[in-house]
Amino acid sequence: MKIGGIGGPGFIQGNGRVNKASAYDKFDTRLGNDEISISEEAISFSKVYNAAKQDAQIDAADRQQRIETIKEQLKNGTYEVSGEQIADSILGELYF
Repeated sequence: MKIGGIGGPGFIQGNGRVNKASAYDKFDTRLGNDEISISEEAISFSKVYNAAKQDAQIDAADRQQRIETIKEQLKNGTYEVSGEQIADSILGELYF
């Protein structure tokens, strides 16, 4: 007795038909019942987040400008820092 068709080439290659219907084709666009709503808290959070992000970008640009100024002063030998500024910086990092 011979049993055929189990695990043969048709099993690996399939039946030769290609399903060309995509998920979009099966979706009914006529319903139009979808709706989105954003809470006031989310809107407020978005505004605060965007403001903080903008401030960070401004701070980064300001910091870069200060670094360039200090580099130029170091190069020219005109950079001076008082002992009081150093002490304030160290104490500020330790206690605040």
